[in-house]
Amino acid sequence: MNEALFSIDPQSTLEFSSTFTAGSFQLTNSSDSQDIVSITLDLSSALFPDLVFDPTGDAGDTTAKGFEFDSQNDPGNTISIANFPFNDPSTPFSRIRNGGYDVLSLEFTSFKPGQVLKFSADVDPTSIQGADDPGPSDSGSISGLELVGATITVKFADDTELTGQVYRTAGSEVASEVTLAAAPQTAPEIEAIGFDAAATVNDANQTIRVTGNAGSEVSLLIVEGGFYTGGGGVDPDPDAFEANKAIAVKEITATIGNGGFVDVPVNLTYTEVDGSGGLNYIVAKYQGNSLVSDRVVLEFNPDGTTDPGTIDPGTTDPGTQTPLAEGAIRIEGENYKAGTNGTEYFDFEPENLGKAFRLNEEVDIEVTGDVGGGFNVAFIKDGEFLTYDINVPTAREYDIVFRVAANADAQRLEAVIGEQTYTASFDSTGGFQTYTDVVIKNVALPAGAQELRFNAKSSDFNFNYFDLIPAEPREPVVDTTAPTAVLNTATASH
Repeated sequence: MNEALFSIDPQSTLEFSSTFTAGSFQLTNSSDSQDIVSITLDLSSALFPDLVFDPTGDAGDTTAKGFEFDSQNDPGNTISIANFPFNDPSTPFSRIRNGGYDVLSLEFTSFKPGQVLKFSADVDPTSIQGADDPGPSDSGSISGLELVGATITVKFADDTELTGQVYRTAGSEVASEVTLAAAPQTAPEIEAIGFDAAATVNDANQTIRVTGNAGSEVSLLIVEGGFYTGGGGVDPDPDAFEANKAIAVKEITATIGNGGFVDVPVNLTYTEVDGSGGLNYIVAKYQGNSLVSDRVVLEFNPDGTTDPGTIDPGTTDPGTQTPLAEGAIRIEGENYKAGTNGTEYFDFEPENLGKAFRLNEEVDIEVTGDVGGGFNVAFIKDGEFLTYDINVPTAREYDIVFRVAANADAQRLEAVIGEQTYTASFDSTGGFQTYTDVVIKNVALPAGAQELRFNAKSSDFNFNYFDLIPAEPREPVVDTTAPTAVLNTATASH
């Protein structure tokens, strides 16, 4: 069986830990019979952006170090690297970026089972290009924590290739590692409820939704970073929400529910160090052999204002239905079909009055105050409509549950599916952000893809989402009168 352990552990403290330190990178050949013949280490998938190998001092601070074979003279070492020593410090590196390199590649003429390769190399953020060593606020000292998510590929003599991504070493603030064995699970997906993949918030209490395999245990990693410039350096490729130095770390475990997701409460931190901090970088993975998710970045500014971010979906639908427990599905109001105003949707206003989510379209979307966060459709007027693609899992009767908030009595909406129109009426809920459920019961739907059209028939309510929930089985009845439901003063009829 082929297996390998790869770690990035410069030791020291988070402030000063650096892959420049001898033996920071270690690879153990745990195969029972096969030599390792090559490795590739790719930093472009790392947690912090713009981290590169800097063998010549052109990418980050002015001090440089190429590949250093630190275990070459260890007792009993027989590992042999092809063409080593290298005549040029850039030789084993490739995919140049802003003066540095994303990838380190090595080939071996001998790397037997049980042996350990130890090496070091300079890794810097390109945002301190030309700065004096070790960069402003030691930002040129990069540990294994900032490199979480970096991808390592190991090839064995029998042509087996194993790939994985490093993740925080349990209990460490500077180390990351991965055991390469079988093919890793695809990473779970994460999102910040109510925000895009990057946003500024003024409330430390936020919720991260992790979506994946029901019943699986996941780890959520939160690394607070700061962004440091100066010291004679420049940033050739500035990005919003960019961090270049880790300040603090914490990890949370959770179990994905039967609905295929778990909402994890998180407490963001702002640990000011030399005038910067609060950039909370968040990723997740399954426990065990798993890739690492894409990152979410929430910049916590306790004295600032909240910016939920924006998405420009063009003509692409921004989302799909979310599976819930026991065959139910949910579709968020803001995830209507993209297209042309008057065809796939209709809104009287020429711009998004809510100033959130889909700014290039006319439908009015705002950050919601409903439980669970996210967005809601707002400023609704009688005559406006939205259409949704739905994929019904099983042919049967469903209750359609609309999540609404009304500021006045005598509100009405319609759901049109195929040739059938279903109407729901409801009264004031106490305000535009006081939500309740309005139910249209026992709607018979075939399985498969179909369209639901939401028609606004009044003008004083907000709409968050709708659920399709398998209806309770009914005993046959002779009365053919359409079903009527009552919930919180809301009535619905077919």
